Amino acid sequence: MKHTKTHLFLPNRSIKRFKLNKEQVHEVRHHFSKVALSIDALFSVFIILIMIFYFIRPLCFCGDYWNGIAPSGPSFVGKLVMLSSSILLQIYMQFVQWGKIENHLLTRIMLIFYPLAIATGLHLFIVSDAMLGTLGVTETISAGILWIAVICFCPLSYFVDQIIITSLVGLSVIITPCIVTNFYPILEIHQYILIAIVYMVASFIFHNIFFYVECQQYYIEHENERLLDMSNHDPLTFCLNRNGLQSLLKFKEGQKVIQPIVVIVLDIDNFKQYNDNYSHLEGDKVLRHVTQTIRDTQKGKYQLIRWGGDEFVIIKNVKNRQEAAQTCEEIRKCIENTSFSKKMKITISVGGSFREEGELIDFNKFFQQADSSLYNAKNHGKNKSCLDGEMIKPTNNKKNTKLKNA
Repeated sequence: MKHTKTHLFLPNRSIKRFKLNKEQVHEVRHHFSKVALSIDALFSVFIILIMIFYFIRPLCFCGDYWNGIAPSGPSFVGKLVMLSSSILLQIYMQFVQWGKIENHLLTRIMLIFYPLAIATGLHLFIVSDAMLGTLGVTETISAGILWIAVICFCPLSYFVDQIIITSLVGLSVIITPCIVTNFYPILEIHQYILIAIVYMVASFIFHNIFFYVECQQYYIEHENERLLDMSNHDPLTFCLNRNGLQSLLKFKEGQKVIQPIVVIVLDIDNFKQYNDNYSHLEGDKVLRHVTQTIRDTQKGKYQLIRWGGDEFVIIKNVKNRQEAAQTCEEIRKCIENTSFSKKMKITISVGGSFREEGELIDFNKFFQQADSSLYNAKNHGKNKSCLDGEMIKPTNNKKNTKLKNA
């Protein structure tokens, strides 16, 4: 497994606990960012309602409307910044939900832009109070608390360390008034320091727990997928097994055939002799060779299943019965013409069962007829192909492949 480089204060223990590689960590972070953006979107609704209240309140309680909504320039700009950024985030989230935007980079940019825009708006509130000489009042303290909370609980990006950002914000809340040559009352400063420390610690704990839960959920989902994949596939040839075939047919039995299909059953001629003469390891190589040859030569939509031992099943969509016969013969000839070893020559016997469009799907009947055709091919000397009880005449020209009565 590749070593995963992590950033300062990133929950390394979560990554090591669930043994995630670099690509998996990227997926977890991507989902983490989407959830974080959803949290921001909920918070933006609250901001929009508060800003609407600020703009409507002067109509009812203040004779001078403009002075009511903008006691100073920074205050008015701060309100516009917070309102417009919240509306922009809501618009972006709508496009995400509609499926018109799925860009991880843009999501990260929004995660950085939105909390900084809200923090800038709250910053302007504090600047406004400093200019008006009203620092220390309840409104200013509330703004400072909310500002720190926004930065802490709206994750900026997994490339930006949360603790460092929060520390800078907490410090800037205290230093801001110095820019306008005014200071907080000395008794108020300790409130901001205490609030900054509390939110920094809470942010660190929150993000570690949140990230751990995301890693755990990712691990459980993919582990279940891996186990299901293992139960549905043959470990030697990586084909579907019987269990995988049953899962494939689960929702198709009893329905009508949409496109003509052929069910092909094949097995390797004299396979027991390969195992007896050259060992079971060589026999495994033969099985892998056969499956790989089929994969390399077959085109179109099909499923390859290892039924058991040296017997395989192929389910393939075709245009008509003639193409079904061509497919059976093509598979037989491909195996016959490929070289595997100088010591042995590999051949297969093939049996098929064709179904027209509109017929009901009954795999057991399909398989029984294909299996019967397989035994018919073996009874005619092996290395033969048969479709629905009729032997397929070997020819060099695929287009002239013909059926003949057994």
